[in-house]
Amino acid sequence: MVKSRWLDPEALIARLCTRCQRQRAAWLRGEGKWPLRFSLGVPTEREAQQHLDWMRQWVEAWNRWSGPGRIEWAERRWSSLGRQQVPERIVFDSPIEAMTACGLEGPWRTAEERLARIRECWPVLAPHAARNWTVLAEWQEEDFERLWQLLDWLLTHPDSGLLIRQLPVPGVDGKWLEGHRRVVTDWLARLQGREGSEDLYALAGLRRLPARLRLRFLDANLRCRLGGLGDIEAPVDDIAALDLPLACVFIVENLQTGLAF
Repeated sequence: MVKSRWLDPEALIARLCTRCQRQRAAWLRGEGKWPLRFSLGVPTEREAQQHLDWMRQWVEAWNRWSGPGRIEWAERRWSSLGRQQVPERIVFDSPIEAMTACGLEGPWRTAEERLARIRECWPVLAPHAARNWTVLAEWQEEDFERLWQLLDWLLTHPDSGLLIRQLPVPGVDGKWLEGHRRVVTDWLARLQGREGSEDLYALAGLRRLPARLRLRFLDANLRCRLGGLGDIEAPVDDIAALDLPLACVFIVENLQTGLAF
């Protein structure tokens, strides 16, 4: 239908938000061509005659527009309708105008501030960080500060050998790190020039928890040698150091199967 190409404010915002989502990373990097123009789809005289009420509503809607951006009007001289002022296009001069029109002024300013901070301290990370809108614009301030302090500490202490719980970074524990592991690993690898590495422990110089093994001792004589214990769990290295006269070992994958012996 012809009317479908006439952009009213609601349709314009939907189209603009799609553009913002696709290009916000490039805009943060200072790329993109400005000003940004959207044609509003001025009807022909015949189209205006056929949909006169709708056209009037369309013109009135743009007359009421109070959002950012400049509306460029054009005059049409139509034999049947006389002189008509119609909205021809809307122009946004900068990313902040486009983002504000989509209700994203706050997130955009937050992203700009955080990216500027990254450029100042870690310029090598900035082009990659600009692609991560979620971290730059949507993370809570306390989470971004934890990320910042953690990366700073790990870069200063690349081979600490600490457990995660020992890290002297306020608010960073195993639960927080597990929920933010992907970003921490990715950004730390970029800062170290080791893109593609996915082993956070190796990148951060942290100590892993020792692998543990659970065993059941079915022989009464073996249990006596362990103070009567028949079900134990301990680090693999500790178990390997036990001097036990084992004649038969069952290896099972399922816990309940092991307990059923």
